[in-house]
Amino acid sequence: WTWGENIAWMSTRAPTGLADEVQQLHTMLMNSSGHRANILNDSFREIGVGFEIGEFQNFEGAFATQNFARTASNAFLTGVAFDDQDGDRFYDINEGLGNITITAKNNATGVVSTTSTNQAGGYTLELTAGNYTVSFGGTGGTGISTTSQ
Repeated sequence: WTWGENIAWMSTRAPTGLADEVQQLHTMLMNSSGHRANILNDSFREIGVGFEIGEFQNFEGAFATQNFARTASNAFLTGVAFDDQDGDRFYDINEGLGNITITAKNNATGVVSTTSTNQAGGYTLELTAGNYTVSFGGTGGTGISTTSQ
């Protein structure tokens, strides 16, 4: 088990959106040798990223947090099943699909692992290293399948 964390903040610069703040925070983290070492550390296998806007010392600030870890000997297949109702190609609140079955079959051993999405569409499946055929399916919809390594 191991972990690392990066935190960066800056004041917001313009009301035209937050893309420039996200880019600047990432650039700041990459330009810092300690933060860059966390980002590029190949012993980390899991990552969680957060971004928030809020008041800090009487001005509006943008905050980014990156949490890194290696928590088990196996890898994880993690994702979100969603219906992109607004067509923006990104997950939005209330687009998640619950009760979708995710099946991963190890192509070498034939071992099958299965899980289902939670109400918001999220899923995690712990797997041993290998090549897998992953299938997604649920009631009332057509399933899809892909091979992954």
